[in-house]
Amino acid sequence: MSRSCTSYWAIRARGGGVAAGTVYRCHRQNDPSQVFAVKAVPIYEDDAEGRAEALERETRALLQGQGHEGIAACVGCFDVSTVVMHQFPTQGRTILTYKMIVMEIVTGGELAGLISAQGCLDEATARGVFARVVSAVKFLHAHQVLHRDLKCENILVCAGGLGPGTQVKLVDFGVAKDVAGSFAQTCVGTAEIMAPELVCADLLLAPGGSPLPAVGPFAFASPLEQSPGFGLRTQRTNGTGALIDGLEPGGQAEQRGVGDGWALAGINGVDVRQMLFAKNPQKPQEPAITELLMGLDGPFSLELTEVPKREFTEAIDCWSLGVVLYTMLSGKKPFSTQQATAAGAYPQLEQASEGARDLVAGLLRLDPASRLTLEQAETHPWLC
Repeated sequence: MSRSCTSYWAIRARGGGVAAGTVYRCHRQNDPSQVFAVKAVPIYEDDAEGRAEALERETRALLQGQGHEGIAACVGCFDVSTVVMHQFPTQGRTILTYKMIVMEIVTGGELAGLISAQGCLDEATARGVFARVVSAVKFLHAHQVLHRDLKCENILVCAGGLGPGTQVKLVDFGVAKDVAGSFAQTCVGTAEIMAPELVCADLLLAPGGSPLPAVGPFAFASPLEQSPGFGLRTQRTNGTGALIDGLEPGGQAEQRGVGDGWALAGINGVDVRQMLFAKNPQKPQEPAITELLMGLDGPFSLELTEVPKREFTEAIDCWSLGVVLYTMLSGKKPFSTQQATAAGAYPQLEQASEGARDLVAGLLRLDPASRLTLEQAETHPWLC
């Protein structure tokens, strides 16, 4: 919603949604022996802008990361007319077109499946796989791309078995981010492998798991008479919560010391931390933050949570690599809840060598500034 003649609100939704699709097997029409994998992403009429934007981010990051043997090759990206829409699931919604991402096919299966079947990997195999994954991620970072969803399910094995010399490839760039000249700011990815700085930003916690400081309440004049002096955007990719998004110079919010990027905690005493940002047509009875704000016709108060600046770096992928290595060595993921991730608490690798434990501990440091970099991981004695 934009500013109207009766209100001064500047409110916009901004998410980190994934352009989700279905993966199929395909081949060239003129040569059935050339087999590929194709991700078919429907662009729905009621969400065309959002899904197209998410898909553009994915394909841009994917194409920037081409050229490394540890990254699945992209054959091409194509549009397919809705004339053939009956061939794919529509979920009862109108589809404008399909975006097709054609990739090389990798037949050995997910690393996660092989770990599940074996229980865990021996250290020689884990070392070989991890070295190849680190090399691929280092290539991505050199091309200004964060993967943001590094997990064993997104590492494909290029053979029927798995050993120290087996080649593996990274796939699924659905939440990858081109960070050339900027930072990642949204909390996306799979919860179990997300870095603590992402989890803490999502849960409004400080590193270590302690609550962030509450500020306010701040008293504001009626939005019908004077601009509150700030905009809002969605806080989480699931559509809940709100963050301050821009302050008007000299406006009410700036005069009261409100910080850009702080999280909205309450409106006139109503807790909105887990409330929907905007109305959901499928859940019309659930209240929404924008609905509360647009309904204000007099002075109001806001409670806020002081949130550190969101500037997520390559260190988030390094944390996820620590989770991948831990999983390979133990057969289990180190963190079962977001609270455990925020606290950095995980069971020790009793059966692993001292070198392997040291590398895992260096990658799973809570402070991203002290976490091992890819260069440090690559030259760690356990890998050399």
